Amino acid sequence: MKKSLLLLAIALQVIARVNAQSPQLMNYQAVARNNSGAAVANATQVILTFTIHDQSPIGSVVYTETDTAISNAFGLVTTEIGHNVSLGAISWGSGAKYLAVDANIGNTGFTSMGTAQLISVPYALYAANGGSQGATGPTGPTGASGVTGSGGGSTGPTGPTGATGNTGTGGGATGGTGLTGPTGPTGTGSGSGTLNYVSKFTPNGTTLGNSQIYDNGNYIGIGTSSPSAKLTVTGPSNNPVNQSVQVTISSASGENEGVNSVANGVTSSQNFAGIFKARNSSFSNVAVYAISDSSTASGLNNIAIYADATCTNCVQSTTSYAGEFIGDLDVQGNLSKTGGSFKIDHPQDPANKYLIHSFVESPDMMNIYNGNVITDQAGEAFVQLPSYFEAENIDFRYQLTAIGGPALIWVADEIKGNTFRVKSDKPGVKISWQVTGVRNDIWAQKHRIVDEVDKGANRGKYLHPDLFGKPKTDRINYIQPAK
Repeated sequence: MKKSLLLLAIALQVIARVNAQSPQLMNYQAVARNNSGAAVANATQVILTFTIHDQSPIGSVVYTETDTAISNAFGLVTTEIGHNVSLGAISWGSGAKYLAVDANIGNTGFTSMGTAQLISVPYALYAANGGSQGATGPTGPTGASGVTGSGGGSTGPTGPTGATGNTGTGGGATGGTGLTGPTGPTGTGSGSGTLNYVSKFTPNGTTLGNSQIYDNGNYIGIGTSSPSAKLTVTGPSNNPVNQSVQVTISSASGENEGVNSVANGVTSSQNFAGIFKARNSSFSNVAVYAISDSSTASGLNNIAIYADATCTNCVQSTTSYAGEFIGDLDVQGNLSKTGGSFKIDHPQDPANKYLIHSFVESPDMMNIYNGNVITDQAGEAFVQLPSYFEAENIDFRYQLTAIGGPALIWVADEIKGNTFRVKSDKPGVKISWQVTGVRNDIWAQKHRIVDEVDKGANRGKYLHPDLFGKPKTDRINYIQPAK
């Protein structure tokens, strides 16, 4: 038999006080009856779902809860709403609220019992939760004066001092000007100088004279009266070490920049942030001499010259070089590179094309020697290598190729005395030979190339981060460009 929940009475009693110590709940009571109107008693289980809607019976849901209750002998079901989330969390002051009830009696399925507006009692929760105060009512009429007492009361305490009054508009007349004081004694300093020279005090501190700074209104010279630029500095001469400019900066934090040179020009001009020239020396001329010898450096270690050709705003340049050298380059140390090639004007079209060949790479420090020989009537030939060959090389490798036709050829005697002998199965065979050796000079012995090396402190960084989708700041030895 289908059962339903007959809402004979809903008692929604707010169990909340103005103080926050009492629970914020609403009592709910109803009588469960079947379709014939008889009470469903005998401890029948009733599952109730409560839903509170905002503004209208079908408005947004601001609260929901499911409770299980047991009917008593009269079919009365009693429970409390507010166990899941405090009812005080509902914004009761934002508009009307509607309570919808669904019931499941004896596990026969949920049936909607209807929706009813919450009229007044739950809004006590709004007040208990700090709801806004209503407007103040009008002031009542003044009551009648009381009877004057017969005895005088004691004098009350002194009231606070009143605010200072405004300053008066009238003022006294300004006094007359005082007498001029006597003239002070004539100073002992004097000076003279040359036109355009900035003056300075001479060593005795009382006489002005010429300094080393010359200013003609357009250019400034230090150590020269013929400046040719905004600032021209001419250093001393005939000293063991002659320096025009010396810059020293020391700081325990931040970035130290001894010289920050920036050349900003238009797109049609060449920009040089620095031009260095060394000339007229009978000993040696060095335009740039860089030394990095800090014993406390970490991260980048010691780098005498750091050049970065990364160009983020280039719109005209087709090639960016970290360095361009016109002339011979002498490197007295190991050279590490990502790739290498020679690049020349193309022999067949030198005006319009380049010819580029890649270097031959090897994990060994390999030297390559080659040539051609022709075997004699006995079918043999001797290959003479450079006189330094055995002093420079170890670990020899041989390769022979017959030219002009098939022939049986072989190395008859290996290298000894910088010579090796080849044989053929018939006379007059032209043989192309190649011999390789691994460098064995003292420098090579001390600096063998290791083909696989852990990055150590640079783990997680890259030589070319852009190839792996990483930012440029992940580049090994990356330095933030100077502003």
